[in-house]
Amino acid sequence: MTEKEKTKDTETKKETEIQTREVTKIVERSRPNWRLQLISGIDMAAALGYAQPYTLLPSDSDLLKYTVLGVGVEHRLLGPLSTGVWANSRGQGGISLSLEF
Repeated sequence: MTEKEKTKDTETKKETEIQTREVTKIVERSRPNWRLQLISGIDMAAALGYAQPYTLLPSDSDLLKYTVLGVGVEHRLLGPLSTGVWANSRGQGGISLSLEF
């Protein structure tokens, strides 16, 4: 046997194939369908003397005499569009339409 034949017999080839895959998963936070609002403010016209103070809050306090409190509730209608209703302590109320962006 020749030297060349000996080395051929003892040589072994190892082939390893490694495959890598990168997977990216985007998880979006779900948005709530309902929103509750608590609103506070002051009746500036009444506080400056341009209008008569009116409130549904029972008090003789000057602080509460000009205070306006409100509440609102909204429901997600479609995608970023919401609709709702609101009311305040001045006896006012209405509907709302909001867009989230």
